[in-house]
Amino acid sequence: MGVDIGLIIDVLYRDLRTLKAIWFQAKKSERLPNDIFELPDLRGQVSQMQKQTPEAYALIYTPEQMFAFRGDKPQEPLAVEMVVYDGVLCRRGDRAPRVIALTGDSKVVVEMLISA
Repeated sequence: MGVDIGLIIDVLYRDLRTLKAIWFQAKKSERLPNDIFELPDLRGQVSQMQKQTPEAYALIYTPEQMFAFRGDKPQEPLAVEMVVYDGVLCRRGDRAPRVIALTGDSKVVVEMLISA
């Protein structure tokens, strides 16, 4: 499936609950490439994730910086913390039960429960 990091965001506000997932394929590089798909195997791995969810991201980290790139917008770097923040605010994340269930098969699963 290509998922290195699966993020599950569980937001509980009063009696309302939203559960969603975001997927990342992580790649280490000495520098941020002009085209992220220059990195080995990344195009195919992101493509495999996109078959399951539009909330598929490449996570590129170098010794100096780290950015996320949504699979369908590979030219637009995003701060990783903003992807997570937008997930908490319900601007990002896939609510499909199948995607949430598959997220548990990631190499690393980060689960966040936010309750107010």
